[in-house]
Amino acid sequence: MAIPLLLVLEKELTKKWLKTGIMLTIPVIYAASLSSWSRGALLTMIALTFMLISDSKRKHLMIPVIIAGAFILIPAMPEEWFGRMHTLETYEEDLSAMSRIEAWVDGWNYALSHPFTGAGFDGWIHVTMRDWHSSYIEMLAEHGFIAFGLWISLLVGSVFSLTGLKRKAKRIDGMEWVIHYSSMVRASIICYMIGTAFLGLSYWDLIYHLIFISVLIKQFAAKEFSEREELRSEQFPSKAKPINVQAFKQK
Repeated sequence: MAIPLLLVLEKELTKKWLKTGIMLTIPVIYAASLSSWSRGALLTMIALTFMLISDSKRKHLMIPVIIAGAFILIPAMPEEWFGRMHTLETYEEDLSAMSRIEAWVDGWNYALSHPFTGAGFDGWIHVTMRDWHSSYIEMLAEHGFIAFGLWISLLVGSVFSLTGLKRKAKRIDGMEWVIHYSSMVRASIICYMIGTAFLGLSYWDLIYHLIFISVLIKQFAAKEFSEREELRSEQFPSKAKPINVQAFKQK
């Protein structure tokens, strides 16, 4: 989740040594995530890599760098690491994975029996006596279906909103900052959605900051879009077309 945010910061900096320093931290974060032995981190890293390649204007440079990094890091990992990652396919043979699935089943069943209230904060203590190991089950089991629907709508709604904003900004000259901010904040939110499928972090404050930031990006983009249209109408009054700024904000 930190990598896209670092790329946003790197884009805004003017000092070359700071920009270089930030870019050098990215492979370190990848290496640290791999060495955490977290299967959720591996899935998140794969998804993030595809998103960064997709959003990059220099795909011909990124792909060789990623391949070279994989050839350097993977041989350095111990055999036990590969054995743990392999349990993604053979999860039924892994005690840790089966323990998580049992907690998820307990949480789901409790949500069905208490659909509106759930078990409350730290409900795992009363329901399953083990950590939820999933933000989705945590929110559902502890607060019920209504709260879960509101929570998931914040995540999914932010992703769709930033995607739509990015597409609109591509059709307007001078709105490159909107494209970059939308892409990176969206990538960070998607990383959260993937990674916390296996970690109970539904109350983590960072994700709510990202949702709020996505709202600010849209508001500032709408304001700048309106100003650009007003300037264009003053310069070229015969070619100006009426713009529904309120509709832009709503979309």
